[in-house]
Amino acid sequence: MRQLSFARSLAVIVAQLVAACDEPRPPLPDPAPAPAPAGASFERPVDALSRPAPFDEADLAPTRTALAAAARDAALALPDFDAPGAWLVDEHPEGRLISPDEVDRRALDEEPAEGVTGERARVNPRLFRRVPVATLAADGRATVRFETARALGGASVYFGTELPDDPFGVARLRRRASALERDGEGVSVTFDVRRILGPGHDVGGARSSGRGLVRWRLEALDPERGTSRAYDDRFGFRCEPSPCGDASSFVQLPTVRLGPFVDLVGPTGATITVETDVDTVAALVVRGAGEGAPRVVRSARGGLRHELRVEGLSPATRHRYVVLVADARGELGASRSATFETWPAPEVDDRLTFAVLSDSRSGYGTAEERYAGTNRAVLEDLLLRALEEGARFVVFVGDLIDGYTTHAGAYRYELEAWQKAAELVHASIPIYETMGNHEALIDYWTEGWAVAQTGAASAESIFAERFVNPENAPSPEASAPPYAENVYSFSAGPAHLAVVNSNYFWRSHPDRADHPAFGRGQREGWVDDRQIEWLAADLAAARARGQRHLYVFTHEPGYPNGGHVQDAMWWRGRVPEVIAQRARLFGVLADREVAAIFHGDEHNYSRTRIHEGLSRPLWQVVSGGAGAPYYAQDRTVPWAADVVAFDARQHLVIVRVEGEHATARAVSRTGETMDAWDLTRADAGAMQAAPLP
Repeated sequence: MRQLSFARSLAVIVAQLVAACDEPRPPLPDPAPAPAPAGASFERPVDALSRPAPFDEADLAPTRTALAAAARDAALALPDFDAPGAWLVDEHPEGRLISPDEVDRRALDEEPAEGVTGERARVNPRLFRRVPVATLAADGRATVRFETARALGGASVYFGTELPDDPFGVARLRRRASALERDGEGVSVTFDVRRILGPGHDVGGARSSGRGLVRWRLEALDPERGTSRAYDDRFGFRCEPSPCGDASSFVQLPTVRLGPFVDLVGPTGATITVETDVDTVAALVVRGAGEGAPRVVRSARGGLRHELRVEGLSPATRHRYVVLVADARGELGASRSATFETWPAPEVDDRLTFAVLSDSRSGYGTAEERYAGTNRAVLEDLLLRALEEGARFVVFVGDLIDGYTTHAGAYRYELEAWQKAAELVHASIPIYETMGNHEALIDYWTEGWAVAQTGAASAESIFAERFVNPENAPSPEASAPPYAENVYSFSAGPAHLAVVNSNYFWRSHPDRADHPAFGRGQREGWVDDRQIEWLAADLAAARARGQRHLYVFTHEPGYPNGGHVQDAMWWRGRVPEVIAQRARLFGVLADREVAAIFHGDEHNYSRTRIHEGLSRPLWQVVSGGAGAPYYAQDRTVPWAADVVAFDARQHLVIVRVEGEHATARAVSRTGETMDAWDLTRADAGAMQAAPLP
């Protein structure tokens, strides 16, 4: 019967094809254009990352020699590669870990256990108690040491190298070691570096050059949570004598463990940031396409973190750079070499492409989707897509990580994990990060209550420590956290972009007055008066300078559409002062002719026409699709009829400005255009136009 049915179906299809052949056919399209002449080529934005060519040893040798001498003379601490990693949870004064059952519950990165309620409903999902570290012995054996908060089901360390000419520096893991050694609460895995130095595996040429970089990845099974946890790092080495042979000893080198990152790019300058595993001095070596000798910028002081600013660059030029580092022994290491392009001069800069995305905190699934508080798999895909779309920079509108931790070590650890995921792209284009409600470092967590840390221990202070953003924020109130590098603005070509913090000095349940910390912090979704006043003046100044396209960014939606109608800037309409503050903020946007405000928070995409009570309408765009668990649309909100587009797919938004005109597209993780529209004018006629094809 099945064969007979298939035969009948085939006969029907053949008959339809024959009938179609007899019908009049439309004229054939014009022939394809002739092939490009010899020597011509099509180049995508990512193809440009490999130029200018990498530095040769003659370019770097003088800087290496001078840097090694400077490091030996500097007051640097001698490297201690055997030191244990930083704590990720609070250490009890008596030397033990505070239990999650103790009164102030400070050992927490808490999340609810499924199906459990009440005071004991929260558990600590973090497996690692300390940051894993690797130590290299003279015989070439490396040991990765770590501690866990509960029983370990097993672990493996995968190790390898990277291709020296890969513009993204992707790890190529080639070998595995799984034999666990236990020492009290500590665990270690040892592997032999020589196993990747053979002729069939040494893609980096470490054996012949006598120097190399090992990339390693720890993956540990967490049986209590039914998943695995992962951590990635790297270390440099050299052989003595060189080249590496059976009789050689191995020396561990200072290593750039995080970065490089490029930020604050302009027509003539940029800031490059790296972090090292031990105290170092650093030198940035930069050369533009077609230039001769490279320029060198030295760090002003030694330490673990180096922000190196270079000026005097040629506009609209791609530059090759590398950061060299040296420790107290005079031993040398280097970042991967990367490239970035300076912006055109302002007077000729009338074209701009940038990307917007947010909410990359953990999703559900593999270790990559729950990578130390970040959905690394989705974030990497979307940042690469931004690069492929030709984005000059990315604006990331909050909720980078899971956050909501009581320990600064855990907060830094998660932000660093996010930076590791961003490394592939952030070495070549700037990312402007903003704070969301999950970038929270809290002082208490009892049942249903949390308040923000203050001063140098605040989430805002550590956020500024981790990231490089413009420093033109307003001054905060006395004893309040800083606005520095979480509230800022900048201009790019004909556009001006401003960031405000709708989760500044965050606290939960602001209406409770029965707690000793009542009064500290601000309600979720609240943009305070100082920020609004600063924003109004900043946008007015941008207009006066001739900036034609104004955009504002903040995490919490003014008009939520799915997932956060119970808070954001709405709180289900039950808090009059919230509605009044939202009206004040959006009134400033309308009066300053802002084309769109971009939000995150809701893990979906939506585009809403905001017009009620405003002098002119504008777009509200929510782009929260960078990997956090999705939300469906809430169609009961009063502005549901003004929602032009809604989509729950993972995505980013691409904005393109050309002179007086601007358009935007929401692009899915897999490349489809989900929505497209005109950003040029914010009047009602343009707002009601059909989306672009």
